[in-house]
Amino acid sequence: MHNRETTITHYDPNIRWGSHSIQDDLCHFGYRGTYTLEPVSGNCRAGHHLSDAPERFHDAIEEALEQGGTLELTNAEGDVLVFGSNNLDEDRDFEEMVVGSRIINFTEEATP
Repeated sequence: MHNRETTITHYDPNIRWGSHSIQDDLCHFGYRGTYTLEPVSGNCRAGHHLSDAPERFHDAIEEALEQGGTLELTNAEGDVLVFGSNNLDEDRDFEEMVVGSRIINFTEEATP
């Protein structure tokens, strides 16, 4: 669950219907990583999706870990911190790791 994608280079705030892909920047002490959320479609504005991104990230990570996935963060020395179902803390708030969110892709969709 470690993705690197580029930041969007053009965004028209007047478009009201489309699909946003959001990428979260994560940090846990000296370990960093990114996670790309599943695209969100509909009658939407970017700010709404960015404000919901940490909670959506938490839900996506919990589901992925329950299914055997891992979340990997890397420090400057190249050491990897792995979160998986075998070391999952029931009280961990994954959204607390989100230090930034950005739109990396937007696709306009026809209004239904």
